[in-house]
Amino acid sequence: MYHIKKEHNLWKYVFFIIYMNSKDTTDYTGIETYVSNKVTDDDISWFPFNKAICLEASAYQIDETVATAE
Repeated sequence: MYHIKKEHNLWKYVFFIIYMNSKDTTDYTGIETYVSNKVTDDDISWFPFNKAICLEASAYQIDETVATAE
C-alpha cells in the first residue's frame, strides 16, 4: 500500500498533467514533451503498470531467516 500511496500516487500523475497544461510547450523538458505527446495520443503506456524499481528490487531481496538457517 505504501508503494501506491507514496511512490506512485495517482493524483501526482493527474497534477503533473495539469501542470504541463499550464506550462508553455516551448519550456517543456524532454520528459514533459514525451508525456505530453503520449497524453495527446491517448497513449497510457507511460504509466508504470506493474513496473517499479522497488517492486523489482524486493523480488531479489534475500530472506534473512533462510540465510541464517543455513
